[in-house]
Amino acid sequence: MAMPAPLRLDAGYACVVGHESGEGPVLRNKVSAARLTDRPLGSPELQNIYELFSKSGLQLRPHSPCFGSRVREDGSVGPYSWQTYAEVSARIDALAAALWKLEMVGLTADGFRFLALYCKNSRDWMVAAEACFKTGVVVVPMYDTLGASVVSYIQAQTGCLTVVCTEAELLKMLPPHSCPFKDVVVCGPLAESTKAQSKQAGVRVHRLAELEAFGAADAAALRGVKSPGYDDIALICYTSGTTGDPKGAMISHGNVLGALGMSDHPEFPVFNFDVAKPQEVHLSYLPLAHIYETVIMHTAIYGGAAIGFYQGDTLKILDDLGELRPTIFVSVPRLYNRIYDKILAGVAAKSAVAKALFARGMRAKLQQIERGGGYTHALWDKLIFGKVQAQLGLDRCHTMTCGSAPISAEVKDFMRAVLGGRFLEGYGLTETCASCTLAHPDDATNHHVGMVSTSAELKLVDVPDMNYFSTSVPPCGEVCVRGPVVFKGYYKMADKTAEAIDADGWFHTGDVGSLTATGCLRIIDRKKNIFKLAQGEYVAAEKIETICGRCPLIAQIFVYGDSLQSYLVAAVVPDAEETAKWAEAQGLGGTSLRQLTEGAAGDKLHAALLAQIKAAAAEAKLAGFEIVKQLVIDPEPWSVENNLLTPTFKMKRVDLKKRYKAQFDALYQVGAGAGPSKL
Repeated sequence: MAMPAPLRLDAGYACVVGHESGEGPVLRNKVSAARLTDRPLGSPELQNIYELFSKSGLQLRPHSPCFGSRVREDGSVGPYSWQTYAEVSARIDALAAALWKLEMVGLTADGFRFLALYCKNSRDWMVAAEACFKTGVVVVPMYDTLGASVVSYIQAQTGCLTVVCTEAELLKMLPPHSCPFKDVVVCGPLAESTKAQSKQAGVRVHRLAELEAFGAADAAALRGVKSPGYDDIALICYTSGTTGDPKGAMISHGNVLGALGMSDHPEFPVFNFDVAKPQEVHLSYLPLAHIYETVIMHTAIYGGAAIGFYQGDTLKILDDLGELRPTIFVSVPRLYNRIYDKILAGVAAKSAVAKALFARGMRAKLQQIERGGGYTHALWDKLIFGKVQAQLGLDRCHTMTCGSAPISAEVKDFMRAVLGGRFLEGYGLTETCASCTLAHPDDATNHHVGMVSTSAELKLVDVPDMNYFSTSVPPCGEVCVRGPVVFKGYYKMADKTAEAIDADGWFHTGDVGSLTATGCLRIIDRKKNIFKLAQGEYVAAEKIETICGRCPLIAQIFVYGDSLQSYLVAAVVPDAEETAKWAEAQGLGGTSLRQLTEGAAGDKLHAALLAQIKAAAAEAKLAGFEIVKQLVIDPEPWSVENNLLTPTFKMKRVDLKKRYKAQFDALYQVGAGAGPSKL
């Protein structure tokens, strides 16, 4: 089947290497168009992830900073202290020797050796992970926010015997809970009372520093330990569990190496790998339990970067940025939006002259960026933006990357102009080792997530129920990915693996995309989380949530539709700051957010929310059945702590449905014209 005439992929980043009936063109990056091998393009000589450390960072800069921390042994926070690549290498060898000599990573019934990591990002996390990657032990990363039940679920499924954690996580596994692990390795401080409590509970506790000292005294313990190969499993990354029990995605060493395929290619100069130039600096704060930060971490190691870890509190990230001053900033929309709001709030508080200067500087820089003139401006950076960059600790930052969720074009352009650097948006999933597409470093256009990776191929498959077809102009359909970055399957879940990966090796993402004229991918919808209304219309909840989430009064929104009903309802958490402004304008100033959701004030807020939703729906040209007709208003934000968000801040749809089901049922009973539901 021929490609639609208006789409000229050969003029852009991709090449078409196939086309099948009912499916879109099979795309590859131009660099890998001739032949997509089963090995990553950048580093065919590497067999496992540890070799990134030993043959790259350690070899390039043995005595340069490797891992830095602000947190002292007593828990206080100060300037960054650093361990060099050589020092970290010695720690890795020592810990690996201790784990093997003490038989703390024994074989499970299905032939794996596991080590669980259950804590925040730190030097200790990475030393433990690299010790595993070197010796064929499979890392089982777990978010520090997980509760005892999920930790027990993961331990029971894997049979993992040993966990590395801090005292905070250890306390979560002590009575009234039962620690599922045989051995617990504690990083950092450990109170005598906790040691006593652990002993009483029958938990065998080790100090990480003591294990390293023990292993350092017997380096011969690793003789005969075979290094893992390219196809061996490196990690089992448990997905966030937005709709049920988490699934363990088996990620091989080759998957991670594949995800790094573009990182050192001369056509995609994202990181600086030249030892003659200043060392790159990266702030690690996105959870290492998530594949996104794991891939970024090893890209940084591959380039011999200095990696500083945050102090453990996401609310203090801006303080950590100011101390570290990274050259590359890796983040998610949540923090970029926070920075955007913080800067604009500061501008709003200034004089009329200062506001006018800022606006004029923005226009000048955006015009310069649009015509390809670069991201720095001699006048406006010196006059305005350089001060902002220094205040944020991003005055040395030349590249920003973003993934995990959609981000608005307005915020991206704002970051490019104000922070004076490239902004690269990408797309990937745990199952594709965070790597499907990435914007070219020189591409400053918006409304796409970049070109296909050099270690993947991509196609779109028709979704008839949602009217998405690969024969449309532009082509649309479910995004499917194949190649070295695609995971090996879900651990002990053959049925789920078969649902996700078809017989030809294509992983079906559940996301719906379209192609730009240059072969870049746009994510436009979500195949999963769709439901059918009573009149037979299909509704994609996440698309509507994205549109409604732009309303000023809305901080969080969960859209729900009952198949026996003809319209949508939603639960909304109002934006506290914007609602306070609205209340002031309504003569309701000085009232708490909870009070504003009740009584007559609640009725007014309900009407204002619906009005904004209606306006946003009209602007997005939503169909009538896609417009939310009724609301539950909740003043309590959804969070990881109240079990309504995953550790990566995705909504836990099953739990949200349970929380609001009674209110939704009540709304449906009284009809679309009813007032707000009372919590």
